[in-house]
Amino acid sequence: MINKLKEAINEAQNIVFFTGAGMSTASGIPDFRSAKGLFTNNLHAEEIVSHSYFMNHPEQFLSEKSLKRRARMGISIDYHDLPVSPTYLEQIRQTRATVFNYSKWNNTVQVETHDSLLEQSLRELPFVSH
Repeated sequence: MINKLKEAINEAQNIVFFTGAGMSTASGIPDFRSAKGLFTNNLHAEEIVSHSYFMNHPEQFLSEKSLKRRARMGISIDYHDLPVSPTYLEQIRQTRATVFNYSKWNNTVQVETHDSLLEQSLRELPFVSH
């Protein structure tokens, strides 16, 4: 059964997994609405994690120096300016890949691996774009 699943995944061009809080919380990812949830403890958390909040309040995420540099250079602020999520960094580190650099400037993480299976695992993380 496992071998058939591996084969199907290896041959697939796209894979979609539907999961819920039971899957994520078991993996150590905080939920949103339980007694200890992110939104329960901070009534504004749902708004704060939104794209529109970032675009309307970049000073909450970017340094004054960064904002001045963008203004001076005529660079507009977009989603690439969001800082790298600590949760994403932790998930990358859990794969045992070496994180050797990350950038707030363009929301990127550089990792190093010589293991093709580990590389594939990194590509499959839901926040990784290729």
